[in-house]
Amino acid sequence: METRNNQEDYIKIRCSDFGLVQRKYMLSQEEIDMMPIDIVKRNIAIEIGQYLFDQGILGFEQEDNTLIASLYVVRHPAGVQNEQR
Repeated sequence: METRNNQEDYIKIRCSDFGLVQRKYMLSQEEIDMMPIDIVKRNIAIEIGQYLFDQGILGFEQEDNTLIASLYVVRHPAGVQNEQR
């Protein structure tokens, strides 16, 4: 079995390809006291991913033993200023 870790076969995303998808989440005092913030961040990432999947923006295809994830992104028209983070 061949394993490929070639960067070219991995995710290629540029900040300039995106519009903003944002989810605001009010932390409860219990979450602040009991959970590491990274767990909360991962839970929100899962929620956003599920939303993108349900909307058909994130999709998957399988070719033999390779699973391909595809994410549709917004491309800003030329000349539009976008915030770089």
